[in-house]
Amino acid sequence: MTLASIFCVSQPRSGHHVLEMMLRAALGQRFHYCEFYTEPGCCGAIPCRRRGEFAADHVLFMQKSHDLRLQDPVPADVDVVLVQIREPTLRAISNYELDLRFHGLPHTREYLEYFLAAEAFYAVGFSEKWLVQPVARRLVLKYEDLIGDPRRALEWVFTAARLAPAESALQAGVAEVRYSSIDRSDFTARTLAGSRFFDQALFAEFVSLVWRDARYLGYGPWTSPDVPAGRLSAIYEALRASSRRDFARVATVLEPFLGAADAWPALRQMHADALHELGQVEESRAALEALVADRPEYLDAYLALAMRASLCGDVEAARAHIRTGVARTGGVARAREFVALDWPDAELLAWLGAPNQAVTRDEVAAAYRWIFGREPESEAAFTAHERCLGAADLRRTLLQSSEFRTVYPQLMARPPAAWRSSEPGPVTAADVQGAFHWILGRAPESDSVIEAHLACGSIGDLRRVLFASAEFRAANGLGVVQAAE
Repeated sequence: MTLASIFCVSQPRSGHHVLEMMLRAALGQRFHYCEFYTEPGCCGAIPCRRRGEFAADHVLFMQKSHDLRLQDPVPADVDVVLVQIREPTLRAISNYELDLRFHGLPHTREYLEYFLAAEAFYAVGFSEKWLVQPVARRLVLKYEDLIGDPRRALEWVFTAARLAPAESALQAGVAEVRYSSIDRSDFTARTLAGSRFFDQALFAEFVSLVWRDARYLGYGPWTSPDVPAGRLSAIYEALRASSRRDFARVATVLEPFLGAADAWPALRQMHADALHELGQVEESRAALEALVADRPEYLDAYLALAMRASLCGDVEAARAHIRTGVARTGGVARAREFVALDWPDAELLAWLGAPNQAVTRDEVAAAYRWIFGREPESEAAFTAHERCLGAADLRRTLLQSSEFRTVYPQLMARPPAAWRSSEPGPVTAADVQGAFHWILGRAPESDSVIEAHLACGSIGDLRRVLFASAEFRAANGLGVVQAAE
């Protein structure tokens, strides 16, 4: 059995996991997928040095990377270099939403401005490396083509890998496209104005940058590009200058914005980093300490101070900076990411604890039962939802799904007898705890609260009471929806 190999470099939010689900559904156990660095015993190499181990039992091996730092080697020893891209603005909006969820950050215009500058920098660098430069055996797959004609896209990938799956396999793969990586239910066409984070001026400046330096990755811009100007463009220029190690330019570009109260603190950190690279070590340290004093909620300043201390050999001081930063900000996930990738330290990793992001099959089933009142409809539904970033993300995903938003008013209109007959009791203390966990996102506040809810006549009654509560409606933006009496 010949093992075909794909190295897939995809921009985040460009349909990579949709394609992975399609390939897995089409090939089953004959498909091996490497998430890269998250696999047990990962070799950490591109292309994978271990893929020959799977040749006996598999027909396709796919290795994934986002190349976020634009430092991945361009592999030669693969059958296909699959490049996945998406319309830049829509991708940036989707990635911003994911970033806020993953890091637990509130939306602010100052952060969106910085985020879009970084997205423009990444988009241009990605284009220069993976789209403009010659790459052997390259296949470019647009998100829009994958979603618009999934069968053609799947056949295209298989043909490039010199595979010819059966018709039933193709049909099984195409069926997976009904799942969205946002709400795991169905794909809804995203629109610019449909996002509450859409800022016309900031996104227009983003378009102008990506158009000027990367011709908008071959897409037609949704607004007429202009000469980029403003703080977003200055941040972008500083990032480009830093990548060229032109730190004098970084300092010069950022200097006018350092005192602005509405500027994202990363600008001050970038300026401090530039001073350090220019040999102004004490000035750089003083700038970071001032940043920590002014913005104690900004974790990356503590991480930068930790890196400075580690470079000087003061390991204990570095650990102290990270511990202080986590205590003040609660940014455990970001700190763990930094320690694992930028400054490996076994003691700190143990202190930060293991990431609690795995979602089990039992959790998926329980969430479906409490929120939807039914079992997951297929194995693919289990697989899709097991990618959530922990139980809280799974709960949020189902509550924000198009299915729940559609059926919630219908559920509330049902008379109590209908709830009771479809989901009989009796109700146990474990049921109350499960209902509170998945519906309200918290534990019952006392034993007396558990006791009170044991009086519900059935599981259906318990769900109805919590769904109709003011707490649930307010937390989920559902307004006043009264349950039928």
